[in-house]
Amino acid sequence: AGGLGSVANATEVAGTTVTAAVTTANGAPVSFTGNFGRATVTSSGDGILNVNSATMGTAAFSVVGGTTLQGTAAKLDGVTASGLGTVAVTALDDTAAADLTGLTATSVTAAVGLVNETVSFTGKLGAAAVTISGTAGAADDIFNVDGATMGTATFSVGADAILQGTAAKLDGVTATGTGTVAVTALDDTAAADLTGL
Repeated sequence: AGGLGSVANATEVAGTTVTAAVTTANGAPVSFTGNFGRATVTSSGDGILNVNSATMGTAAFSVVGGTTLQGTAAKLDGVTASGLGTVAVTALDDTAAADLTGLTATSVTAAVGLVNETVSFTGKLGAAAVTISGTAGAADDIFNVDGATMGTATFSVGADAILQGTAAKLDGVTATGTGTVAVTALDDTAAADLTGL
């Protein structure tokens, strides 16, 4: 892969505008471990720019079609990323107040992995397609959205997982999969549309 080195420090670049280019190839990840500073980063090619170990600064991203910007919800919380590519958010369950509204690329995915736990999400889901997986354990695996800002998020619920929320939150929402959608307080939203569940 060419372009921005994996251990670069973009904070040391002087001037009013800082741009950085990353070229990815063949589906392989470029794992950036440096400091993006205030760079506007353009990622191109057909691979993955992984930012799990990066210092994000105030960087913004342009993700060209075919390229994936990948990072934990902790890293992509509040980040701006646009373009025709994909933004893949991982470990959303570990950052329950994450704000994904700045992720406006053509495809935005977010993964929730639950292990015998309930996660009460209070952040902003934006336009993410959220995949919820659970484990066949002793306790229910619940992703609760009562405190979430839903945006236009959609959900895929795995066999051992539960998407839980009030009728007010799940009104008009699309949720598919082999898991469970548990709607609460239906009496408080008498005109709720549950046809997308």
